[in-house]
Amino acid sequence: MVVNIASIEEEVEWRAINEAIAATGLRIMGVSGCKIPRLKTEIDRAGIPLLTEGKEKASRPAPSDPTPPPPVASQITKNAFD
Repeated sequence: MVVNIASIEEEVEWRAINEAIAATGLRIMGVSGCKIPRLKTEIDRAGIPLLTEGKEKASRPAPSDPTPPPPVASQITKNAFD
């Protein structure tokens, strides 16, 4: 289960919520929508993962020019008819 807390600003008992959800047989896979550093710290202390969906990813470096493969040498074989 993913818990979206975009509209929550007050303190939350994360351990109690996590235990209550676990008692139903579900598991919190992560918390999304958290923008308040204090809440992020509380969630982290409760051992619940913070999800970062929707944020810009770090830009990747431009791919370098591919190195051409080495030339393939033909294998010399003896022919039984020579």
